[in-house]
Amino acid sequence: HKYEIVLKDISWTEAYKEAKSASNKYLVNIDSAKEWELIQSMLEDEKYKNCIFWIGAVRKGNESDYYWIDNNGSYVGDSLNDNSNWLTGEPTFYDDDLDLEERYVDIFFYKSENRWVWNDTIDDLVGLFSSYSGKIGYIVEIEAEE
Repeated sequence: HKYEIVLKDISWTEAYKEAKSASNKYLVNIDSAKEWELIQSMLEDEKYKNCIFWIGAVRKGNESDYYWIDNNGSYVGDSLNDNSNWLTGEPTFYDDDLDLEERYVDIFFYKSENRWVWNDTIDDLVGLFSSYSGKIGYIVEIEAEE
């Protein structure tokens, strides 16, 4: 697999649609420790520590479990809720301060824990927080075409 980092102020839903612009592309599904290390390394090398990146994980329906989603909209693999990559205390499913559902997953560098973390959040961060403008992106996973 190859990966593409795209910086663009869009929602998770828009990033999901853009990422799957070709049949062999989709928002990244990080399904191994090796792949997670590679993604982190790419982000470190590219100096993206002040950015937030959408990944291909989403909460399934009205459930409390998060799953990878493929370019066909199918949920893939096991629940991600117990994964150690989450920010401490996440996922929370709901933002009490904003009174909004958190259904989508992003990654960012959390300085307090000195590591890249997963976080569940709302769909349109820039729409609610203009301070995020220029700091949103997404990661595309590209499978080799046969």
